[in-house]
Amino acid sequence: LSLQKQFAAGKLACFVGDSTLLQSLWNQTGSNAPEPGQIGVVPLPAGPADEARPLLATEGLMISASANDKRAALAFELAKYLTSVESQTLLMEQAGMVPANVSVNLDDQPDIAAFVAQGRVGVVLDNSTYSASLLNRGDALYARALSNNEDIEQLAALLVETINGRPANPSGGQALGEQ
Repeated sequence: LSLQKQFAAGKLACFVGDSTLLQSLWNQTGSNAPEPGQIGVVPLPAGPADEARPLLATEGLMISASANDKRAALAFELAKYLTSVESQTLLMEQAGMVPANVSVNLDDQPDIAAFVAQGRVGVVLDNSTYSASLLNRGDALYARALSNNEDIEQLAALLVETINGRPANPSGGQALGEQ
């Protein structure tokens, strides 16, 4: 079984994932379906040096600089709609997405609110093959930590080595994992 299915079936005590996994967990059926109220979202625990800073992936709507005025105006109208409170609320409720619009009411969405709170201290990933490989490496080490009797500190050290092995950020900003 995948880690997600093991978690939903109650075989794992915790599972790290993004907000969109909530919908798939809640929508599972059969023997792997969680009971109502069985799954909740809490902030990642702090480590010995500081609070947890989750990795954040972002998505955006891009408008081509070469688009003619009419197409650029249409794209801008689409962007305004997609970021409206109405649309962001629908994406949150239907797809489990964390809203980009801060005016969206989270009162009835405590799990999404927990993701929003955690996101305030997160590290934004760039859209690169490095970020994808880092996430894959982290997923593999996480699976090993949950599935085997391996030393968690050694696995964490392997992930830190992976992060710190990244070349300096060419934009002059901090490389991922730097404080």
